[in-house]
Amino acid sequence: MALAQHLDVQRHEPAERRGLSASKRLRLYSVPSFSGNAVWVPGNSALLQYHEVEANGFTNITCDAGGLDFWFRPDWSSANNGGTGPGTFGRLVEVGAYTQDASYGWWSLYFDSGGTNIYFSAQSNGATTTYLSAPIQWSSNWWHIISLSYSPSNSTLYTDGQVVASGSGVSLWPGPAVRTNGFAIGSDLSGTNVVQGTFENFKTWADPFPKAFSVTNHQNALIARYNPNGGGGGGNSPGSAGNGSELGAFGSGGGAFLPLPGLEGCGSNSLRLLSPVYQRGTTTNVTISFTGKNSSSPYDLFYSTDLITWGYGGRIPAGVTSTNIVNPPVNTFYQLGSMQNADGDGYTDAYEMLILHSDPYVGVPTFKVFLTQPPAYSSVP
Repeated sequence: MALAQHLDVQRHEPAERRGLSASKRLRLYSVPSFSGNAVWVPGNSALLQYHEVEANGFTNITCDAGGLDFWFRPDWSSANNGGTGPGTFGRLVEVGAYTQDASYGWWSLYFDSGGTNIYFSAQSNGATTTYLSAPIQWSSNWWHIISLSYSPSNSTLYTDGQVVASGSGVSLWPGPAVRTNGFAIGSDLSGTNVVQGTFENFKTWADPFPKAFSVTNHQNALIARYNPNGGGGGGNSPGSAGNGSELGAFGSGGGAFLPLPGLEGCGSNSLRLLSPVYQRGTTTNVTISFTGKNSSSPYDLFYSTDLITWGYGGRIPAGVTSTNIVNPPVNTFYQLGSMQNADGDGYTDAYEMLILHSDPYVGVPTFKVFLTQPPAYSSVP
């Protein structure tokens, strides 16, 4: 599992540096959010555009199989909730461009103009398909967490801790020549069909979410942690979706789905974490075993009960394929970390991300975007 890249939505590269004319007034704004600052994509013209693959080889998005995970707050209410919706087919994310004859190539997660449905659709070689759709009835200025998992066999959409749609596998997507134009977040690549809303913590994966990973529990844990709407409410209210008792559904065992660079399956080790097993004759000690190619490098062990707060389990020497843990927390997930250290600061990337909550890619070109410097509601650029 390799993470394509992670968009923290905190810094934006000016339009002029992306080959866009500033006269087009494609405006984005830095706004405060529950997790620092976020990107507000309003108006009739706005463009937040990125490469499919960066010059340094980092892949930002994949169309045939992968995953998306992000927060979105609409400026509008759905038409079936007394509002107007975005007023256009507002794009959450888009590759290529929609055409009537499907001759160009297109791939998008988007809303209808009334904001009453969300769709995942694509075009290629004269064919158009909608892989899945789900009805929504949203209120303005209300945060929602959205996750999309897709592969050649199926696609699944999650919002606010629930599975809201399941659909067919991905079979169409834009060709390489179209994908060289990259992709847009919050609009189409011409800067129109603006979604009219705010994005926070946008992440992309190069693989679909594995069956062993509960996306609904993952979303509920994040909702409970951030509580971005202040709790209360019903229906699809994130404030009511989080349920501490549901965290127990993670179970005691298995590797957590955190396919970040420097974690399991990346870097110098290609080990796979097996389910913990209680040692015979005891209910307090567990043995964690690993399988796969083991390099000459050591690796770190991390643990969590909610996939949000992590503890450090220590460094395991190279060549060791199992370790024992005394009195582990109940309902615990474990994660391997390689010795990858992108910024050379003495802390591994895994330790920085999970324990220190710092950026291991400072000075390293990636798909990270920071918006912490501009004041709230300032225009970017």
